[in-house]
Amino acid sequence: MSYDVPTILNMNCIHCNASNKDNWFYCKTCGKRASAPLFTTNMFMMSEQGKRSDIEFNTISLDDHVASEVAQRETKQKNFWKEKVNAIR
Repeated sequence: MSYDVPTILNMNCIHCNASNKDNWFYCKTCGKRASAPLFTTNMFMMSEQGKRSDIEFNTISLDDHVASEVAQRETKQKNFWKEKVNAIR
């Protein structure tokens, strides 16, 4: 009985056909990627997560972003120390 080895389990480089029995990402002989990618952007777009269209993008200035990050960190730090003080009491 003989079985065909699927392309995923093929242990040879796709560029130079050198043996890649240790399954390295890059071929040690030619230095290129040893195997074809298993997943592509098109495969993601066909999935349930890729079909979602309710994502909203917007642009904000760098100053607004920095200000909101600083405010979030200050709030987080205040809450952290409040919890620590309450735990000691």
